[in-house]
Amino acid sequence: MFVFQQRQLGQTKLKIADRLLHSESKIMELRQAAGSIRDAAWEACDDLERLCAEHICTLVRSVERKRSEMRERVGEAEKSGVDWTNIRVGQLEREVSELRSREDRLNQLSLTEDPIQFVQGFKALGDLPVFADSSPNTLTEFISGQTKKLKNLCNKEKIELLRDPEENLLWKRPTIHKKTISRMYLLTKYKGFNNGKKATNGLWSLNP
Repeated sequence: MFVFQQRQLGQTKLKIADRLLHSESKIMELRQAAGSIRDAAWEACDDLERLCAEHICTLVRSVERKRSEMRERVGEAEKSGVDWTNIRVGQLEREVSELRSREDRLNQLSLTEDPIQFVQGFKALGDLPVFADSSPNTLTEFISGQTKKLKNLCNKEKIELLRDPEENLLWKRPTIHKKTISRMYLLTKYKGFNNGKKATNGLWSLNP
């Protein structure tokens, strides 16, 4: 009886040693799994931060390029408007100069006492020259047209800048590194250990 019990004790000790070795091995695997999860989580965070930083730089460059293009187009529209007004100013200045010259000649002619000389001089002046249309409506229409053109240009650029937010680079989700270990994977991997080899001291439980 004593020998049998000693044999059972030895077998029990071997089983305990085997269970201890198995449990310690699983502890090491689980700790490694936890470390892998932490590493993958931080790597995913780092990837996301790097991706966001890159996309922010891309977005900033895109917006700056849009701003530069907008300034260039507005500058072109401004130059076009200023050139048009300068042409009109030049025409009106020539018109004023011509009218003043005629006014001076008429004043001189009005002082002439000789009827024949007066008639000849008046005929020599001829009709008033025809000048470009100087109606206020022309200027009003031009200003209205240029203002509308600039507003439409600005609105178009706003729409292009803000359209399709889903396609914006910042909305794209980063891909998590392949070595990320999921909860389902761990449950599947250690299912046999959980069901058939659970330690009697209650230290092990992988139930969700």
